[in-house]
Amino acid sequence: MDLLVLAAPGAILLFPYLVWKLMYYKSLLPNTFYAKSANLSYWSQGIFYVYVYFRSYWPLLLGAVGIALLPLRSSLLFFSVTGLYLLYVVKVGGDFMFARFCLPVTPLLLIGLEFASYQIKRIQPFIAALTSVGMLFPVFPPGLGTQYERLQGIADEHWWYPLTFVMRSERIGNCLKEFTKNTETRVVVAGAQAALAYYAEFPVVIEGGGGITDPTIARIRLTKRGRIGHEKKISWEYIYSRQIHFGFRLNLPEPLTNPKQEIIDFGCIRGRIYIYKADLMRTLKARGARFYDFEMFLDSYIATLDQLTVDTVRKDYQRFKNYYFDYNDDPRREAPFLNKLQLTPLASNSSRTTN
Repeated sequence: MDLLVLAAPGAILLFPYLVWKLMYYKSLLPNTFYAKSANLSYWSQGIFYVYVYFRSYWPLLLGAVGIALLPLRSSLLFFSVTGLYLLYVVKVGGDFMFARFCLPVTPLLLIGLEFASYQIKRIQPFIAALTSVGMLFPVFPPGLGTQYERLQGIADEHWWYPLTFVMRSERIGNCLKEFTKNTETRVVVAGAQAALAYYAEFPVVIEGGGGITDPTIARIRLTKRGRIGHEKKISWEYIYSRQIHFGFRLNLPEPLTNPKQEIIDFGCIRGRIYIYKADLMRTLKARGARFYDFEMFLDSYIATLDQLTVDTVRKDYQRFKNYYFDYNDDPRREAPFLNKLQLTPLASNSSRTTN
């Protein structure tokens, strides 16, 4: 009864929150649970992740010795907490950020280390010196602890995102904001460009390198494991359905037309054009953006239609639809393709999205 009385205030506050969360997000679990595949096991990667942690901060292993010297009840409590938690870390595969998932057990291991030094007084100065040197100067494995290097997908974020990176993201983001303000620009970024998107204040942003902010990408079913936390990738179909105009530092297979034609240069950064929205592109061009004029390209292509085979035109027209015609009302330029392919406007527009 006392336990129910104690739990009642928390339950009263928690229940309405869970109801609201389910109604608003359509899920009780956070989107990152799905984006990071926390429901799946990745034992091999998790073992390696914990190994790298103790390999780098090896004095913490002595903490386990200290915990074993505690009174039995305390020792069992410490071992159960650290052991079960590290088992969970191993099961989910650890993290792409070095040591982050192991931080919760670090204080417990340090307590064990301190207790060991008190119990073994003869070597107390030696343990203290060894711990100080080991923690201040960790022994990183080759490939970790240096800038822009990964070890089996694990990176040291201290090196990967230095202050200069953050300052550069802010500068580029503010630059892009001047280009895209008062427009309906829709972009996709990789996780590392989240700061850039924050400062740019785009109307629509999708994190396409893992689905951290997008429930559709986050719930993609995995068929093959890769770099932990970065295994869910945006597809061309989803880009078209969400009418994403540009992408920044996001690799996708199969260029739509010609890679040189798909680059937009904002001066502060270059992006990839996924959908060419003519009115938006004219606005950006007036503000100083540089890119290949696709409408001009279409005019030159149409001039050569009589020299091209029907199969060639059909393949190119499908790419042009994905890139341009499905999002621009341009019957003058589309009519020659329809005549060549003997299509009606209704048939050609049947797959257009209006998202």
